[in-house]
Amino acid sequence: MADTQEVYQHIISGEGYDEAFVLHNQAEPFAEYLLRQLEKRGMRRVELIEALKTERVYGYQLLNGTRRMSREQLIRTALFLQMDMKETQRLLRLGGAPCLYARDRQDARVLFAIAKGLPYARACGFIWQEGGGNGR
Repeated sequence: MADTQEVYQHIISGEGYDEAFVLHNQAEPFAEYLLRQLEKRGMRRVELIEALKTERVYGYQLLNGTRRMSREQLIRTALFLQMDMKETQRLLRLGGAPCLYARDRQDARVLFAIAKGLPYARACGFIWQEGGGNGR
């Protein structure tokens, strides 16, 4: 599968529009991406559901894409899975939420927490002032 830049170059450089190429190189669905990220880290879905502090059935609906996660839930997911910046931005995009923006105060806190690899509880405390986390 081609990366985004390769798909872009193929679209703009070709004589005609190649629908088959575009369809073959579409982004994977949110639920597949999230499941792959969980597997990559050796985590189970129930661990993430517990970290998100959501009811089990609702949590599974969020993870399989039946229901959409809020932007905050997506960010908390990225923090819990210790995703890097690229993975986090992709999770947000696939989840239908705006990407992180450094000029936004709360997003700046998220960017800091990801860049510094803050543990989940500390990152949440720093970003949302839960339990007095200060990011240090």
